[in-house]
Amino acid sequence: MALVGEVVCALGGHVGEVFGGTDKDTFASWSFEYKPQRPNACQLGLVPNSQDKANNNNNWCALLAEGERDVINDLVRVGYHYREVSRFICVESRPQPFNHRHRHEEEERVSGSGRAYRRAFACGLSEVLEGYREDVVQAERRLSDGYGTLPLAELQGRFCEHDLLVSRLHSLVCSVHDEDLGGGALLRRAEELEVCGVPCVERAASVLADSMREVMYRQLGAWLGYGRLVGGEGEFFICRSARHSEEGGDDLDEVSTAEWHGGFEVDDSRLPLGVSREAAEAVLFVGKSQRILRRFRDRGARSGSAPLAGTGRGESPKSIGSEALALLDPLRSRRGFHKPDFDSCVFELRAKAAERMWQLVVVHAELPRHLQALKDYFLMERGNFHQALLTELRPLMRSTPNPKTAELEVGDALSRAATLTGLEKDPLLGRVTARFGGASPGDQGLSLPSCDDWDALWLDYRVQWPLGLVLTPRILGRYRDAFRFLWRLRRTTGELDEVWTTLRRISSRSHAHSRLCDSPQVWHLRHQLYHLLCNYQTYVQADVIEAQQRELSDKVGQAENFLDLENALDAFTSSLISQSFLDVTSITSMLDGVIKLCFKFANAVHAQLDSNSPLESLPLFSRLQDDFQRRQGMLFAVLKGSKLSASARAPHLHQFLQRLDYNGWCGRVALEGQLRHG
Repeated sequence: MALVGEVVCALGGHVGEVFGGTDKDTFASWSFEYKPQRPNACQLGLVPNSQDKANNNNNWCALLAEGERDVINDLVRVGYHYREVSRFICVESRPQPFNHRHRHEEEERVSGSGRAYRRAFACGLSEVLEGYREDVVQAERRLSDGYGTLPLAELQGRFCEHDLLVSRLHSLVCSVHDEDLGGGALLRRAEELEVCGVPCVERAASVLADSMREVMYRQLGAWLGYGRLVGGEGEFFICRSARHSEEGGDDLDEVSTAEWHGGFEVDDSRLPLGVSREAAEAVLFVGKSQRILRRFRDRGARSGSAPLAGTGRGESPKSIGSEALALLDPLRSRRGFHKPDFDSCVFELRAKAAERMWQLVVVHAELPRHLQALKDYFLMERGNFHQALLTELRPLMRSTPNPKTAELEVGDALSRAATLTGLEKDPLLGRVTARFGGASPGDQGLSLPSCDDWDALWLDYRVQWPLGLVLTPRILGRYRDAFRFLWRLRRTTGELDEVWTTLRRISSRSHAHSRLCDSPQVWHLRHQLYHLLCNYQTYVQADVIEAQQRELSDKVGQAENFLDLENALDAFTSSLISQSFLDVTSITSMLDGVIKLCFKFANAVHAQLDSNSPLESLPLFSRLQDDFQRRQGMLFAVLKGSKLSASARAPHLHQFLQRLDYNGWCGRVALEGQLRHG
C-alpha cells in the first residue's frame, strides 16, 4: 500500500527517494532556468542491488516480482515524462520582463524574445494534461478513502494511454527547446503532429494548434485591421524585410513608398500548413494597404482635405479594419483551421483593399495626368518640344561633355525649349529633370544602341506620394529606357537632316563640290540611312507607343482595383521594350552599328565644308555605303529569321517589316549587298 502511494506521487511529478528522487525533483526547483532532460535519460525507478543505502530500494526489490518491478518502473517513467513537460509549462508560462524596443511609425510589438506562441503552446500543454492530472487525483483519492488497495494492474491500465502521450509530449518539448522553435514554425510543428496517425497524439496536437492559432488570429487582426505587426521577431509569417532599413530617412513619403515596395515580406518558414502562399500574399497586401490608407487619413486630418468617399462605384465607405475583425471572429471561434473559409476571408479583404488603393492612386492622385506627362516627355508625344530641345543642345553636343557642368547645361536647354514651345507653365514639366551620368536608371539587362559620350543623358521624373506605389522604379526605368532609345534615334535622324542642309550649302561652292553632292554614293547612302532609322522611329511611335497607350488608357479606366492597375502598367511598359525589340541583342547590336555609321557619314559630309578637294572623299563614302549594305543585310537576315518569326513577337515583327520593307525593294537590295560583300 505504501509503495503504491509512492507510485501515485511519482505519477504526479513528485518522485520520492525510494525511486531515486532528489531535492531537484520537487516543484520548488522548477522556477529555475529550464534545462530539459532527455526522454531516454530517466534513471528513476526500483533498481535491484542498488548501492544507495539511504533508501530501502533493495528491500522493495526483494519483496516484488520482476514483473511487478517493471510495471512500477514504467509508471515512474510516465511520471518522469509528465514532470519534464510540467517544468516546461511552468518556465514558459512565466511573464517575460518588459524591454523597450524601437518603434517604427507607431508599430506595436510585444516585448521580449517573441514568446507569445511559446506561452500559448504551454497553455495548450496544460490543457492537454488536464485528463492526466484528473486520473492522478482520482488515484490519490482512491488511496486516501481507505476502501482498500489500488492494484498495480488498474494503475497500469488507467495510465497506459497517458504513457504514449506524455512521452511524445516530452520529446516534443525537448525539440522545441533545442531548436528554439517559436512563432509560425512552432505552429507548423503542432500541425504536423495532427496527422501523425496516433489518435491520442493527434487530439493533443489539435489542442496545441488551436491554442497557438489564437495568437495567430490576434496578429492577423492587428495586421489586417490596422497594418501593425504584433509579436516579437520571428513570430508572424509577415515580417519586415531584411533588405529594408527601419530608419528609412527623414522623408516620410519616401519611407512609406519604400516600405510598400520592399518593407515587408512573407516568410515561408513561418507559414502554417493550412495557409497557402497565395493567401499569405493577400494578407501581406491588405496589411500594406492599411498602412498606406492610414497614412493618407493622417495627412488628410492634418491638412483638412476630404477623405476617400468610397470606391467610386456607388459603394458607401466602410472601414476595412472593422470588416477584417468581423470576418475573423467566426474563424477564431471555431476549433481547428478551415482553409476554404480562411481563403475566402483574406481574398475578400484583398479585393476591398485593392478598390480603396485604386481610388487613392487613380482618382485622388490623378494618375492619368501623370501617365500623359510621361508619354509627352519620355515617349516624345510632344515632338515640337523635343525638336526644340535637340536644336538647343546640338551646338553643345558637338563637343565632348563635361560631367561637372553637363547636367546644368542640359537643364538650361530644357528650360529654353519649354519657353519656345509655350510649356513653361506646365506644372508636370516641372517634375521632369535632366540628368547626366550616375547610376544606370533603366533595365540593367538591356543593351541600347549608342551614339557618343552624350548617351549618359537621361530624364528623371519626380513622383509625388502616393503615385510611387504604382509608378515603381522598375516602371520608371522602362520609361527612361524608351526615352534614351527614342532620343538617340531622334539625334541620329537630326544629324541626317543636317547632312541634307550641308550638302545644299556646299553644292554651290565649286564644280567639284557640286559633283560630290550629286554623287549616288552620298545621296543614296543618306536616303537609305534615313529610310531605315525614320521608319524604325515611326514604327515605335505609331505602332507601339500609340497602340499600347490606348490599350493602357482603356485598362486604367476599366480597372476595378489596384492590382489590375499594377498589372496594366507592367504589361504596358513590358510591351514598350519587347515590341520595340530593345531586348533582342542581335537587333540592337545591328542598329548600334548603323547609328555609329550615321555619325561617321555626317562628320565626313561636314568636313567637306572646309575641303578644297571634295572628290577625294568619294572612296570614303563608297566604303561607308558598302558597310551600310552589309549591316542592313545582316539586320534583315535577323528580322526574317525563323527564331523571331516563330516567337510571340511574330505579329509585331510583321508590322515592323512592313514599315521597313513595304514593297520588298529594301530587303532585296540588302540581300544583294550581303551576297556581294560575302
